[in-house]
Amino acid sequence: MAQARPVVASPVGVNVKLVKESHAGFLAATRQEWWDALLKLVSDNLLRRKMGMDGRREVERKYCTDVIAPRLIDLFREVAGQAESARR
Repeated sequence: MAQARPVVASPVGVNVKLVKESHAGFLAATRQEWWDALLKLVSDNLLRRKMGMDGRREVERKYCTDVIAPRLIDLFREVAGQAESARR
């Protein structure tokens, strides 16, 4: 998704939420579903591009370092503050 490419993923774990929310590809549980999803992507250039761009936007919106870094910094500060309080 970060490379603006559509995905076909197994419907397990975070894949289910990520693919459904981003509209970046297809979920496929069976061999036939995988085949059908790949065939759709191979035969429809506009669909490939749209799904790829949708996925890229989702990555930029939720997972890029500009988004994640401030959250991590806040988390580290919170943990450090709790550790400091526990030592007192």
